[in-house]
Amino acid sequence: MRPLLTLLIPCSLAAQNTPPTGAFIVRLGTDTTAVERFTRSENAYQIEQALRSPRTSFRHTHLELTPTGEIATVFLMLHSIDQ
Repeated sequence: MRPLLTLLIPCSLAAQNTPPTGAFIVRLGTDTTAVERFTRSENAYQIEQALRSPRTSFRHTHLELTPTGEIATVFLMLHSIDQ
């Protein structure tokens, strides 16, 4: 039992050092209307979104946080990919 415990401790510690990430798929019926991916670092969020409504577009958002967790700055890039 001891060797197994020794192997599990480094894995659980390594998992604690990875930044929180996640993704969402937004659907309306069978249509996908948006896809979003985010990552949080120590004091910032990086968000990427592909949207289909009202026009097809891609957004990249960067949020900087204060030490208390409030939003300090927001940077948004919007790319229209309609044809």
